[in-house]
Amino acid sequence: MKVIEVLTGEEFLAEIVLAELADLKRDNFYFEWEKELNQGVVKLQLKSTKEILGLMSLEVFSKESFVKIRLLAVSEGNRGRNKKFDRIAGYLIAYAAQLAVYNFAEDACLVIWPKTIVAAHYKEKYKMKQVGSLLSLEVPEIIDVINTYDHD
Repeated sequence: MKVIEVLTGEEFLAEIVLAELADLKRDNFYFEWEKELNQGVVKLQLKSTKEILGLMSLEVFSKESFVKIRLLAVSEGNRGRNKKFDRIAGYLIAYAAQLAVYNFAEDACLVIWPKTIVAAHYKEKYKMKQVGSLLSLEVPEIIDVINTYDHD
């Protein structure tokens, strides 16, 4: 996967790996990430420098056939109009979508409970649908997100 430096258009190789307690510093990310370690926290980092660009915790609900994104955060310098790198949240969401498809095939569903104004962005950019207070991504849109971000 490649994140794109917004100013130059240059692509940088990135990877998603399991996060460790030392990765969960609050100065770059909101939320109390230490509490999420038992859920499984992944980080998206630059391959070259290991700089962490985003964090996400997930929970799998096997009986209901869905994966829930418990928390998702992009590092402070990579949010909004003046962000350094683009595609961070997309890669993390695609990772969660792949986990849902791996576990539940055509019944796969991905949900997130957005706590901010980011909900409108998720609906527009990732084609998520409002289901009560949650946003969901199901087949075929879940496949579209995977295909958009998992093509390297």
